[in-house]
Amino acid sequence: MGIVLSFGPIQAQEHSGSHEHGASGNNEHRRDKGEAREGEEEKAELSKTAVYDVTKKGLRLYLAYNVTTNAFEGYLENMGTKAIKKARVEVHLDNGIELGPTPSHNLSPKQKLPVNLKASRKPFKLWSAHAEQGSNEHAHTHG
Repeated sequence: MGIVLSFGPIQAQEHSGSHEHGASGNNEHRRDKGEAREGEEEKAELSKTAVYDVTKKGLRLYLAYNVTTNAFEGYLENMGTKAIKKARVEVHLDNGIELGPTPSHNLSPKQKLPVNLKASRKPFKLWSAHAEQGSNEHAHTHG
């Protein structure tokens, strides 16, 4: 499992259930029904051809699905004048799979960080995304 700590593309794990290691070796996490965290997008509603370009709390997330690479590609950018701590990205698919979160990064003002989240092998039609910042609510421990 490689985590990019430089300012190159962010890679993240596909999460789709209980903590287990699938045949691919990826860490997977399936969220229990009704388990939601404050500020999260609940409903996958964007088509595969849609572009997500939203700025919230000074953090701009630009993502689009690339069918050729089967990945969500884009960037996370600090649009403000103050540093943003522990910024990360998640994508939720309508097949129940959560991609990410990406590793947390501190972003300086106007800093832009590439994002690349490999999509699920399980088919999906709709997706949603969001950026988070601050305390790392998603800390998963995998052996």
